[in-house]
Amino acid sequence: MKNPLPSTPPPDRSVQQGTEEDLQLQGILNQLLTAKGFDAAQYKRNYIKRRIAVRMRATGADTYEQYGLILKHQKEEAGHLLDRLTIHVTGFFRDAAVFQPFGKGLFHGRRVTLFFEFGPPAAVPEKRPIRPPSP
Repeated sequence: MKNPLPSTPPPDRSVQQGTEEDLQLQGILNQLLTAKGFDAAQYKRNYIKRRIAVRMRATGADTYEQYGLILKHQKEEAGHLLDRLTIHVTGFFRDAAVFQPFGKGLFHGRRVTLFFEFGPPAAVPEKRPIRPPSP
């Protein structure tokens, strides 16, 4: 029987073989790890390359080597690169009034886990008021 759980993808052999460009790319990722604590090891290599290319165009760098030097000497660039590599979801919670009760002790210090489902609902659930748990 086939295992239904996805396995860890094989390591990117091109980086391990070490072409000059791959080594320079890895150097950029190492700088980002050192500067911001961001480990890009689980990201797809082509995604990383596209996002770095955006920052290279913005800074005028033509090669990974040039961009690595910019990253080294302009400390704020690591933050710009991190912004390009990561997805920001805080804008998802636009209706602050919905989430304010969580910050006001609605659950009396108990840990709460929220689950979100994207896509059309299977069925429209019955509407019931949400009551805080009794202390």
